[in-house]
Amino acid sequence: MKKEWDQRASKNAYHFVSTFREEWDDESFYRWGEVQTQAVIDKFFEDLKIDPSDLIVLKIGCGAGRMSRALASRFKLVYAYDVSDRYIQIAKKKNSHLQNVVFHSNDGLSFPEIADESIDFCFSGWTMRHMPTKQVVIKNIEDMSRVLKNGGLYKIDPPIGTVRARIISKVVKFVLPLLDRHNYKLKLTPTYRGTLFTEKEILAILSRYNLSVNTVVEDDGSKRFYGKRSMNKWFYGRKEKGTY
Repeated sequence: MKKEWDQRASKNAYHFVSTFREEWDDESFYRWGEVQTQAVIDKFFEDLKIDPSDLIVLKIGCGAGRMSRALASRFKLVYAYDVSDRYIQIAKKKNSHLQNVVFHSNDGLSFPEIADESIDFCFSGWTMRHMPTKQVVIKNIEDMSRVLKNGGLYKIDPPIGTVRARIISKVVKFVLPLLDRHNYKLKLTPTYRGTLFTEKEILAILSRYNLSVNTVVEDDGSKRFYGKRSMNKWFYGRKEKGTY
């Protein structure tokens, strides 16, 4: 995971995070992070009638810090993790003015610098879909549960797929090289194509780690930003009391 995401960061860092544009500039890339945060974070806390300004958040899969920058203006403290050392270098450089964000590279499985039950909110968006195996996704959920306080909140979009989606994914693997000769080699590997769960599997995994589960399908701000609606299914809830 680390090697291939380092390669993506070196080749075209912003594009491999948000592939609907080949070329980004700093202003548009970080504005896109603000739009996404308004859509999937601000609305989430507004619906719960919670002010997040005194909360500590863990961002799983921060990339170049697109959303970490937006989260910093809303939360007391942001821990931002990515498997790529190179992406973390870029994130630190581009966000050096932020005083309440701590960027860490990790093994893609856990968050070792964070103490048990010390996080108020865990968020992962558009990241788990790139994790190469089910076990990697499960290990992230397991450690997310470890660091969440009892009653702490989470919101994630794990990769859900039907049999039809699995077939389409296999077809795309062969068609993509014909459509995108420039970047396809980095897009076809398991660390980019990811894996798929059934919804039943995800519900069982979240329950196993004492996480209550709700679901919602919502737009991520794409319609407002570039005119094309993109709907994601999110799983959210709280860490329930129990033996971890």
